[in-house]
Amino acid sequence: MMLVPWLAKLLAITTFFTTCEVHPRESKNECNKFCLDCNDNPLCGSCIKYCHKDHRVIQIRRSSYNEAVKTTEIYKHVDILGIQTYVINSSTVVFLNKRARAQPKRYKIGKIGHTNDSLCKTCDRNLVDYTYFCSLACKVNSWPQSHLFFSFILSL
Repeated sequence: MMLVPWLAKLLAITTFFTTCEVHPRESKNECNKFCLDCNDNPLCGSCIKYCHKDHRVIQIRRSSYNEAVKTTEIYKHVDILGIQTYVINSSTVVFLNKRARAQPKRYKIGKIGHTNDSLCKTCDRNLVDYTYFCSLACKVNSWPQSHLFFSFILSL
């Protein structure tokens, strides 16, 4: 079994939040949406309105130059269990890709310090909650290819 194409494509995109080449003069021309049905490049609001009206579309958000998606949008399509969630502008999100690694925090117990036990199983990034992964990509990269289809895809 292989990872479904739209998820691989979503995680590989680096051109979110650019100006749409098809609708450069439209007011909603920032490419911050992704169509799961078409599995193509990022889309703007006008692209969705005119060409993807009845498709499964998710909106990508940005926090500190990192792409994220609302948990309420993505959980319908992939299993996000075990991925660290964050609250950004009152919305609970998961990051698409791993972020720059922060230094592990050290906690003092007497005179001996130790690191936080909650680290991403793929990239060792510190996690706030006791979850396993810091991003969707880290979860994808942690599983053997044979398990991806069953553990990630809820609907096609």
